[in-house]
Amino acid sequence: MEKYDGQVLSGEWDDVTSEFILKRVKQIDVQSVLTEKQFTRLRSYLETHQLNESIMITLHDQIPIMIAAEQRNELDSDIAGIAQYWDETT
Repeated sequence: MEKYDGQVLSGEWDDVTSEFILKRVKQIDVQSVLTEKQFTRLRSYLETHQLNESIMITLHDQIPIMIAAEQRNELDSDIAGIAQYWDETT
């Protein structure tokens, strides 16, 4: 597994299952698997909101996490970094 340590998101890429195992969101430790479909939905959600907007994401549909407008560039950078794992498998 290859580790990814971003500013907002951190985790590990599982090249056997082609899934990203999310380990941290901001300062919150988590254990969640992102499939390509889930990741694509997250990316689409972010694209529908402007960079100067705060957004709310949820973990496991239960834990809301606020991403401040000031953190959007960091989050988008992390999303682009994680997307490369799926790009390499296609």
